[in-house]
Amino acid sequence: MVKYVYICSAAHSGSTLLDLMIGSHSKAESLGEISHLPKNISLNSLCGCGKPVQSCSVWQDVLTMVSNNLGTDILKNPYALNLGYINPNVVVDKIHKTKIYQLRREIFHGLWYIELKSGIKCFRPFLRPINQAIENNFLLYDAVRTVCNSEIIVDSSKTYLKAIGLYRRRPEEVRVILLVRDGRGVFYSHLKRNVPKRKSLDAWKNFHERALPLFDECNIDILTVKYEELVKETGRELGRICDFLNIGFEEEMLNYAAKPNHTTNGNDKVRFRKSSEIKLDASWCEHLSDEDQRYFESRAGQLNRKLGYT
Repeated sequence: MVKYVYICSAAHSGSTLLDLMIGSHSKAESLGEISHLPKNISLNSLCGCGKPVQSCSVWQDVLTMVSNNLGTDILKNPYALNLGYINPNVVVDKIHKTKIYQLRREIFHGLWYIELKSGIKCFRPFLRPINQAIENNFLLYDAVRTVCNSEIIVDSSKTYLKAIGLYRRRPEEVRVILLVRDGRGVFYSHLKRNVPKRKSLDAWKNFHERALPLFDECNIDILTVKYEELVKETGRELGRICDFLNIGFEEEMLNYAAKPNHTTNGNDKVRFRKSSEIKLDASWCEHLSDEDQRYFESRAGQLNRKLGYT
């Protein structure tokens, strides 16, 4: 039985939208990018329901249950809930995001990637915090399932390492959805936020160059969904996703904004949207300069075609 759905994607690919669509199913509950929850508790940022996280009755009940299991008060000590190392570059807990934290994150993720890529087991003792984070994620998922009376939890934390870690731990219950988007659209999304050109491209390119081979090598049960098809053929794509999850498609999924959500991190424009109307963001077609298109093609055109984009 599928209990946990993990959405894996590069940034600016529509993961929050897909999360809420699946979460609007009567059997499912959206969590958004739940790996950021300790930071959201620390900053008391807004839940998708509109209340600060610490004041949301759902999260109060969930965190009480998790705190009892871990033997510590998560509201008072949010970072005692280890859900994995995050890269909080948009909303930042400046007290917690230190150079030491960033260095530890790079080291642990590097060792984890090497272990998965090479099969070498010698790093395993050093990866205990990562393994504990995976267990804590399941603990949190199950608390939400209990409090919200839901069969399925949707996590759109996006990182491919976490996707593999979750799936390997419970392959019968975890399903991974790889959400892809035309790299030129992602490239332009970064550029218009004044991100340097190389960094704008590398964010998308590195994700796919590292994730795709690992998914193949680790034999992950995965469904690939294109952002563009999800927007243009929403009913068809959601039906395909429901088949993958072994649940029946529900028309209410097309009206995802009608169901209150308790996501704590993700695209705020989507999380707090009152309308379920969606429109394809293809602004790159008009605004990405010829020079930038040539830059993208020379460095990532082949990868983009591998993902099905011409």
